[in-house]
Amino acid sequence: MSDEAGGLRAALERTRAERDAALREVALLRAEVDSLKRPAYDPESRWSRIDHLIREGRRIQALHRIGEEFDCGDRQAAHLLDNRVRRLRERDPEDFVDGPGA
Repeated sequence: MSDEAGGLRAALERTRAERDAALREVALLRAEVDSLKRPAYDPESRWSRIDHLIREGRRIQALHRIGEEFDCGDRQAAHLLDNRVRRLRERDPEDFVDGPGA
């Protein structure tokens, strides 16, 4: 591979990484905006900041956020996470890369 092709390939990889980081930031901002649109007493607003983590497959971060948001321990957070994943997969299966049943 020529130096020019290698440089182009590296630039493409950097561009992809920057794009992916920007898309993650947009998803976070959308979740925050969505949570601000809903009344504070709406239980779904508590999940809006967690749902994007679930959809991205970031289970550990979702567990931590659930524990903080609902003031619960690891076992209860895991139970809440499993229920939420099941609910999201039923409601929006197209949001999951591995399909609705995985």
